[in-house]
Amino acid sequence: MLTPFRVFLFMLSLILLSINSIAQSPDFFRQQAITLKRVIERNHYEPRPVNDSFSFHLFDNFIKRLDPDELLSRQHLTSIEPFRYQLDEELNNQKIWKFLPLITEIYERDLKSADSALAKKSTAALSPIQKKEINKARRNIKTILNHPSGYANYIASVFCDVLANLFDPHTEYMPLQEKQQFDKELGTEGYYFGLSVDEDQNGDLEIDRLMPGSPAWKCGELNKGDVLLSLAWHGRDTIDLTGANRFELSELLEGPIDQTMYLTIRKADGIRKTIPLIKEKMRNESNEVKSMVVNEEPKIGYLYLPDFYIGERGAAGSCAGDVAREIIKLKASGISGLILDLRYNGGGSLMEALDMAGIFINEGPLGIIKERNDKPVTLKDMSRGTIYDGPLTVLVNSQSASASELLAAVLQDYNRAVIIGSATFGKGTAQVVLPVDTILSNRNNPEFGFIKVTTSKFYRVKGTTTQYSGVIPDIILPDLFDNIVYHEYALPDALLPDTIPANKYYKPLAALPIADLLLKSKNRIAANGKFSNVNELKAEDDIYVSEAASVLKDLINSQNIK
Repeated sequence: MLTPFRVFLFMLSLILLSINSIAQSPDFFRQQAITLKRVIERNHYEPRPVNDSFSFHLFDNFIKRLDPDELLSRQHLTSIEPFRYQLDEELNNQKIWKFLPLITEIYERDLKSADSALAKKSTAALSPIQKKEINKARRNIKTILNHPSGYANYIASVFCDVLANLFDPHTEYMPLQEKQQFDKELGTEGYYFGLSVDEDQNGDLEIDRLMPGSPAWKCGELNKGDVLLSLAWHGRDTIDLTGANRFELSELLEGPIDQTMYLTIRKADGIRKTIPLIKEKMRNESNEVKSMVVNEEPKIGYLYLPDFYIGERGAAGSCAGDVAREIIKLKASGISGLILDLRYNGGGSLMEALDMAGIFINEGPLGIIKERNDKPVTLKDMSRGTIYDGPLTVLVNSQSASASELLAAVLQDYNRAVIIGSATFGKGTAQVVLPVDTILSNRNNPEFGFIKVTTSKFYRVKGTTTQYSGVIPDIILPDLFDNIVYHEYALPDALLPDTIPANKYYKPLAALPIADLLLKSKNRIAANGKFSNVNELKAEDDIYVSEAASVLKDLINSQNIK
């Protein structure tokens, strides 16, 4: 039965969908940006002053984000230069609003001028690579000019997001479309066309797989091997896909869930077809927990968790519940140890991570969270007992972030698991998603979008934080990303780490034989030539899982000796 509040939310969603692509006035964008700034200042964990320094960085970062291909003319860049130290005044003053309307107007002129010049350029003497670059440049221009939410809305969204990012890297502005994508990524269900692509020998995108039951599968017009030529959202210009890669296509497909997309393909016999598609709600299999037995003597279980998703069917659809069920299956098969793989896990639900810690830890404090001007609050495991209390190793890397770092830190602090891999990303903050303005407010402007704002910082039970430096593994392995600085500390405006008093009720388990396990692991790594050049590893050759299994065997043996 729909409660009045659920009916209200449904009606609100219809309103938001209908207004998402409406062209707004300069006054609307002024109110939107000023309201966004105020919401961030009111809720952010550590807000920064909006002054000349803020204006300087907002100006520079906005131009870099908006115009990475440097299509703005020198004349137009000169015309906006006086605003470099004036944006704080525009954001703090209700009467001044000149920069965004001006940049919206002149950038549109420069985009159209660049597209016209590229269209007239003769490609006869160009190499295939040069032709591909021209097609890519024109595709980028058309994507901006024909953005599903409207050109002016797109420019304003970029401005708002850059403004938000100046408070910290994880404070982000989200228009409705991105909010829907964000919600989709937190769950096991979302709206999809249901096709995956790959590049053929000519560098063109071709259909690699159709998901059974998906819109792409049910239309009956698409087949594996069909080459993608172009796409167009309803009412928008056609975008040429010649030379596009999978990442570009993924961005182009992130349109509204209720709009028709027209996909033009070339069949194997050369015939071209244009197929209309609308996204439908489907399960996101890439988000789901996967488990298997990776070693027979002793029998070792392996559990891969891509992120901490939230199910839409209550506890039965949560990732903690799914992990518990997979562990029960592995225990029934007679495993002696378990590998929990959190590599490439970018986080998700904090509560799911806490629930999952309770699977491995009996009870007690799991961590501490602190909001601005508030006292620290202890995060507890309220449930007695565990589902799995056997030997455990956890794989992490620099792509493990947020909730996955929380779980790894808890298991490390309690001596419950051996952490293996490379230092994690270093995101020790929590965010909440708030409407910039809602239909419940006095201003009645729900179309202002949403803000994901950093409201709190996470601390370990020992009083330190994963923020900035991440979780340092007990056993460090060479990483594919060792030559790439991919950590929180490398991001502009990242919040700095600090400490708070440790939780006095924290009582770790007996220490694990880390020194002995580390020595044996170092000897194996030195003898394994594959670790000396991890960049040449094949996808199926996962030496990290193999080493985690070896560490687990050593751990099992040490406990058997005792």
